[in-house]
Amino acid sequence: MKKRPILDPEDKEACYTQAIRALGHRWHSVEELRRKLRQKGFADGAIQATLQRLNEEKWLDDERFANALLDSKVRKNLGQGRIRSHLLAAGVDSALATRVLREKTDEEAEEHRLRIQCRKKLRQLRRGKRLTAEGDEKDRKKLTAYLLQQGYEYERVRVAVREEMRVIELHPQD
Repeated sequence: MKKRPILDPEDKEACYTQAIRALGHRWHSVEELRRKLRQKGFADGAIQATLQRLNEEKWLDDERFANALLDSKVRKNLGQGRIRSHLLAAGVDSALATRVLREKTDEEAEEHRLRIQCRKKLRQLRRGKRLTAEGDEKDRKKLTAYLLQQGYEYERVRVAVREEMRVIELHPQD
């Protein structure tokens, strides 16, 4: 499907309408919405006027966006590092991302999510395999890499992997 070209890149009302449509699907950061409107072909003047209007109307709020994104990513069991990357990629200011993560992240809940991810992935890796020392080492490396990619801290991952692999060795059928 081809995008229809914007008739007038300076048309502030058309720019505003496109922005409202985008915000109707989900919240966006200011920078993310700016990028979307540029991709649609609007001029910087129309974009700036639209962003200012949306800000005054309380449609744009990077803190609200950051909190919504954080909640969404926590439900997907991602770690703080990966969530921070998503926030920064969406154009959220680094200081705001740090503050939102600090204020809204519960260390105990983060540890719980890490353990859930660790057990789930370890079960997937072990499905149908016999336990061997060589297989254990491969699984440990794969599991560690996966959890780091999910945004969890190395030291926490190392401890979780060691403990979960110990549990599975003691109870291989679980």
